[in-house]
Amino acid sequence: MNILFDLSSAQPQKEVIVNGGGEYSFSLLVEYIAYLENRQSEDVVDVLFDKNKGSNLKINEFLKEKNIECKKYSDLQEFSEIANSQNYDLLVCPIMYPYYSNLNISEKVKIVGLIHDMSNFYHYYLKNNYGEFISGGIRTLVRSLQKKIETKRKLKENLKEHESLFYLNKNTHVFTVSNYTYYALKYFLPNCKVEGVHYSISKKSEEPRIDDNEFLSEIDVSERGYFLMSSCSRWAKNNLRAAECIDELITSGTFDEIKRKKVVMLGCNDRIKSYLRRNIKNQENFISLGYVSDEEMELLYKNAFTFVYPSILEGFGFPPVEAMKYDTLSICSTSTSIPEICGDAVLYFDPYDKDSIKMALLQSFDEEIRKEKRGNSVRRLSEIADRQKRDTTLLLEKIDKILKGVC
Repeated sequence: MNILFDLSSAQPQKEVIVNGGGEYSFSLLVEYIAYLENRQSEDVVDVLFDKNKGSNLKINEFLKEKNIECKKYSDLQEFSEIANSQNYDLLVCPIMYPYYSNLNISEKVKIVGLIHDMSNFYHYYLKNNYGEFISGGIRTLVRSLQKKIETKRKLKENLKEHESLFYLNKNTHVFTVSNYTYYALKYFLPNCKVEGVHYSISKKSEEPRIDDNEFLSEIDVSERGYFLMSSCSRWAKNNLRAAECIDELITSGTFDEIKRKKVVMLGCNDRIKSYLRRNIKNQENFISLGYVSDEEMELLYKNAFTFVYPSILEGFGFPPVEAMKYDTLSICSTSTSIPEICGDAVLYFDPYDKDSIKMALLQSFDEEIRKEKRGNSVRRLSEIADRQKRDTTLLLEKIDKILKGVC
């Protein structure tokens, strides 16, 4: 039988070179190919890419090694035509974007898709529910009300897009990667059927082959001498608020230890770098970088004093789990799926409250707390790995049953 595996989520696009969803998509493909090989299956897998996005060398090497054919589309119409016209029995979408609601997939093609989060929806939801302080007279009030009405309209449209994902055709099967997203979907779309929760797979990481000290010296930091933040150009990661908190603590002069730490901010585009130059007082403490290689990322996790994760929107939340592997303490937002995944292995704060963030930053210097969280992280890592292994096997078995028409 013939399977079309959509890997467009793993492609670089504009300023976003890597993301957790893309890493998941590639990891799922690797596991799926291994699953078929272990069963000596004759099923054929083709991969689907978006012509408008970039390419990834690691993915290209894997596809070449496994002799997997690539198809490319320029828009959703061409995506649909490829899926419908080339005798595919199954379409697998590791990430079902809301705009996929405009796909037109034949009833003869079975669909398996995963919704990781409702990020587009929450973009409008947060704007609508948190609002803004209104001052400046009647004109400002009118503009604010107009914005509120427009946001409500977009909120409704986006929710409708999510709902349509469940009905791309009569053979559509939708899963998700965390209990948080499962219940968010159940809450906002009570009539839609989510067929199961399967914890997201971690990317396979190898011990870095580059020298720790040499790399750290290049970016002017020392072992355990810096706070680390990632994906700083993405609004939902909320890193600028955390950066301002560290800057304000340094400026206050009330806690000497924090002055001795650098702040390494990854994934910064020119706009973010410009913001930091204009608004951060203690420039000498801050290092803004773009995206780094997988090996460099591992080294940064390994040697960080504390990983700071103030994200307000996650479907799963890989980065704190990656930091746990190296006994690196994480301080994290209480938002969305993060507490479900990290459990008692990290420190938490309210991502909207600067005082809460600052208190968590100060707690990260407490050796007793750090020792406790290190012990908890060993257990939590094992629990997550066991759950991921079990859920991945279950998901692949379900995909196989759907392909064969058993369910």
